[in-house]
Amino acid sequence: MGKPRTVFVMTEPINPLAGKRVLIAEDEPLIAIDHRRVLSEAGAEIVGTCSTVVQALQYLDSASVDVAVVDYLLADRNSEPLQAALKRRQIPFVVVSSYPRPLVRTEEGQEVLRKPGSRKICAAASQPCADVPPRQGRNVLCHRTLPPQGRPQKESTS
Repeated sequence: MGKPRTVFVMTEPINPLAGKRVLIAEDEPLIAIDHRRVLSEAGAEIVGTCSTVVQALQYLDSASVDVAVVDYLLADRNSEPLQAALKRRQIPFVVVSSYPRPLVRTEEGQEVLRKPGSRKICAAASQPCADVPPRQGRNVLCHRTLPPQGRPQKESTS
C-alpha cells in the first residue's frame, strides 16, 4: 500500500451575509438601489426597501429581519423611532447619513457612516452584523463592533 495522500479541495469563501435578511430604509432611490445591489451581491436577502419610518416599522411587524441599513433622515421624519424599534427587537443596524455625525447620533459614541460613500461601505459595515445570530439577546449596533482591521478602507481610484 502507498502512503496516504493529502487532497486539497477548493471551496467558496464563507460569506457572512449569505442568507441574512436585510431591511433597507433609504428615501433616495439611487442610493437605495445601490445599497440593494451591493448587499445582494454580498449574499444578503433584501426583505424590503422603504423610504419612510412608517413603512420600515410595518416591515418589522410583517417580515423577519436580521440586519438593517438605515438612513438617518427618511421621507417622513428622522429615523430615531425606527432605530429605537430595532434596538428593542435586538436587530443590529447601520446608520448612514450625509448630515454631520454629531447631529444624527442617538447615543454617545454611536458611529454613523457618511453618505455619499463607497458602494462597498454598506456591505463592509454590515458584515459584522451578519455574525450576530438573529434574536441572540444582544443589543448592539453592528457598526460599533467593527474591529480596526475591519473598517472599510478608502477605495483607490486607479
